[in-house]
Amino acid sequence: MNTSLGCPFSCHYCCINSVFGQPRARYWSLEKVLSWLDLLADKGVRNIRFDDELFILSPKRVERFCDMVIERNRDLNFWVYARPDTVPTSLLKKMKKAGVNWICLGIESGNKAVRDDVNKKIKGDIKSVVRAMQQQDIFVLGNYMFGLPEDTLETMEDTLRLAMDLNCEFSNFYTVMALPGSRLYDLASQQTGGLPENWNAFSQLSRDTQPMSTTHLAPAKVLEFRDEAFYRYLENDQYQRMVRARFGEKTLAHIQGMLDVKIERELTA
Repeated sequence: MNTSLGCPFSCHYCCINSVFGQPRARYWSLEKVLSWLDLLADKGVRNIRFDDELFILSPKRVERFCDMVIERNRDLNFWVYARPDTVPTSLLKKMKKAGVNWICLGIESGNKAVRDDVNKKIKGDIKSVVRAMQQQDIFVLGNYMFGLPEDTLETMEDTLRLAMDLNCEFSNFYTVMALPGSRLYDLASQQTGGLPENWNAFSQLSRDTQPMSTTHLAPAKVLEFRDEAFYRYLENDQYQRMVRARFGEKTLAHIQGMLDVKIERELTA
């Protein structure tokens, strides 16, 4: 469900503002949101993912939401989205008490210059925010992107090193796509062969996936790095030890089974 629509930021790889017209967030009242939660809880629904682009944006609103949920004494399990620099770490304890057990963070790149180039200017220290969440027993999902315009093999390695250092409970590794409505789409449309010829190629896991080229790398090299990074991350001992400790052998076996499936790609040059 959603408590808001839109996003006040303007990251060049994102197309969300083309849907809502301009960079801004519009909110339903928390009274309305809690009435929906009451309805769902009364029907036995416990697990809820808030699909807001940035559920964690206004500390005052987040705290009031948590207070309203805690007052109801419902046993709910929430998943929410945030940027590393919009999370009020002082509220993490209360968020956990309200049932926020997963926070999905848009980290994108481990290289500041690469992030800044696409207007993803993260303030503060990413690692300290992630550690603060984990100290409150909140699970973290890190989202990372390979193939941003100024990415090189070295900066993509920076991103993988950051992901492995943070050791989030799960991580998504994406290649950068020139999504219609984004600034990167406008850039790619001016380049010969810059856009995929069919919609399948926009899919992250299709055989004919075609990410953007960077200033320094061809799409095939970006895709190759991303696929290798996926296996390097999930196969490393530090990650698997953490999964075993936090989620148990069954979850680890699921991840190992996933790693047995090798991704097939057509793009090689």
